[in-house]
Amino acid sequence: MSIKKLSFVYLIADFLLIALSIYFGGLWLLNTQVAFVLSMIITFASFFSYKVMIEKRIEEGDKREYRDFYDELDDAYNLYEDENDPKTKVEEITKTKVEKKSGFYRMFANLASSISGALSLYRLLSYILLIVVILYMIRHEVFSPIAFFVGISVVPIASLVGFLARD
Repeated sequence: MSIKKLSFVYLIADFLLIALSIYFGGLWLLNTQVAFVLSMIITFASFFSYKVMIEKRIEEGDKREYRDFYDELDDAYNLYEDENDPKTKVEEITKTKVEKKSGFYRMFANLASSISGALSLYRLLSYILLIVVILYMIRHEVFSPIAFFVGISVVPIASLVGFLARD
């Protein structure tokens, strides 16, 4: 999905959120819009931090093959990956011992390799901003938890709708 289409989905979702908030009052409008903006900041910070992490891996020459669950089911031994003769591939597999990794090991290896994206400065700052804004709103007695939750949940829901409606 292109950035233009995704932005359109977020814009429509925000207009619907504004209409709902106006119906419930000014305090709802404030809370939902602040939450929506903070949720967008967190989303973009997460995207940017993972983008930087992947670009860094590519620059370092990371040649690992990333396969998902369905790839493993369809082609557990990489028989159809290369243009080579599948018979030689089968012989190669039978000569080497195929080592199975446990689910826990794979999970830990995945976590270790993606920790730099999860703990990036951008993400941490965006979450700190979220906490500071919530504390500020509580201190000035304008925080409405339900309205804030509705506002912060619009971005993930709009992302899901945009993903499901992609070309």
